[in-house]
Amino acid sequence: MAGLKKEFNFFQTLAFIVGTMIGSGIFLTPNSAYRELGSPAMLLLVFGLTGVWSLFAQLCYAELGTLINESGAEYSFFKYAFKTGLPAYMFTWVSFAVVRPVSLGIVTLTFARYAVVSFTGDCVLYAWSLKLVAVALLAFLCALNCMSVRLLARFQAALFVAKILVMLFIGILGIIALVQKRQSYLAGGFNGTSTDISNIAYGFYGAQWSYFGWFEANFLVQELNDPRILVKAAFLAVPIVIVCYQLVIVAYMAILPQHVFETSKTVAVVAGQEMIGSAAKVIFPLIIATACLSTGLGSLLASSRLVHEAGKKGDFPKMAALVHVDLNTPVVAIVAQSLMATLFIVAVDVHALIVMLGFTAGVIISGAMLVLLLLRRWEPDALRAIKVPLILPFTVLIPSAIFAVVPFIRYPINTSIAASVMLVSIPTYYFAVERKFGKGLHPYMDRVSDWSVTTIQRFVDVS
Repeated sequence: MAGLKKEFNFFQTLAFIVGTMIGSGIFLTPNSAYRELGSPAMLLLVFGLTGVWSLFAQLCYAELGTLINESGAEYSFFKYAFKTGLPAYMFTWVSFAVVRPVSLGIVTLTFARYAVVSFTGDCVLYAWSLKLVAVALLAFLCALNCMSVRLLARFQAALFVAKILVMLFIGILGIIALVQKRQSYLAGGFNGTSTDISNIAYGFYGAQWSYFGWFEANFLVQELNDPRILVKAAFLAVPIVIVCYQLVIVAYMAILPQHVFETSKTVAVVAGQEMIGSAAKVIFPLIIATACLSTGLGSLLASSRLVHEAGKKGDFPKMAALVHVDLNTPVVAIVAQSLMATLFIVAVDVHALIVMLGFTAGVIISGAMLVLLLLRRWEPDALRAIKVPLILPFTVLIPSAIFAVVPFIRYPINTSIAASVMLVSIPTYYFAVERKFGKGLHPYMDRVSDWSVTTIQRFVDVS
């Protein structure tokens, strides 16, 4: 019988989380955060605090995941906690229509930029050529996700080991440069730290993007060998990333002059050239591209499980729940999410994608923390693999709410677009799921849904 199998052991789950987190962010955002924050010590502090915040959030998600014990992350949280299905539907809608395609769009476009640069050098890059490469990568990610979960888990584990080795290599070179005192501004501590609250907020905003992905294992709860793996992985995954990020940021500032670190658009590549010479022009873009490949694999895997879970429970069309009989992968959900991401790659620039992602992620994480607090009150004695101190969800909730509000101040148009997509889900839910209005159209919708399932089954062995 077709269905998703338990394919992830502890190491593969750890590799999946860390591999998804360490993407393009640490190679692109530290210097932009530095420009906002103004000092080396503040930059390290902000990245460290954001890592601790991510650890607290992951532990809160581990409690919810082991209490509810269903895949789908926030979708399952909201579905379990509320009598109405609207919050779960809104999350699924905005994740499918904005969060996931935006995340995949950023990752694939960044991959395209650095993969092409590694072969073309300083040649002018046309936007359409990068978008073509990004779409080609997305097609590869889609195919690999459809083929085999076991193969994907092993591939992700191998990329995880490679990423950690690269981080340690960069860190060691940075420590050597630090001992040699090549750059003096690193010793400046908090001198020059910005006192503008909005600058500090955007510094945290950039750091948050570098840690994005800590929650991904909650989408796979029913594919883990044991749900308690969530807790074990939570205590290791984020601390590993925190150490790696601190090492890499110190390396950037120990190796590069201050003005170069502040202004470079490819800080990792420039630092690489200082470390190992001209060969870095090829090696470091490939390293960044490989990091993006790993993140894209994990992001598409997680998002497809959300769509699949919503299809199983009737919040999305029936065909979303179909699983390949032999491959045991939700091929329809994977392809659907890939097609949605393609639209964002073609139509929107990376900067707009990051702003939309930050707003929606802030809203969603805030909602998840509210669920945790409510379930503590409603089901205080329910079985959980971990019960976090009550201060943790509040510690996560307040910054999440800030992350949702901050983009409106500086980027109101892009943020308003994301908010509009979220609000559109309300009438859609009452029309398509609750069927409160438009009753004359519902029989036709059912026929189309049944026809879609039958047609797909004619060409693909799914059930």
